[in-house]
Amino acid sequence: MSNDRYDLLLNETGTWSVIDLSTMYPAHHRNHVMVRMSLDEADAAADMLNRLQRCSKRNAYVA
Repeated sequence: MSNDRYDLLLNETGTWSVIDLSTMYPAHHRNHVMVRMSLDEADAAADMLNRLQRCSKRNAYVA
């Protein structure tokens, strides 16, 4: 089972969004809403956000 917080959603328009699975809303990063992206862009964005989330969790345990 994956513990990833972010996943992809295919929109009706054929574009992709990155969804925050904890809220079920489009993800935000640095004031950008992760919507209307190509599959490659959305996949890279979700991967980046999931990596940041994992690093954030690891650092929280160290502090």
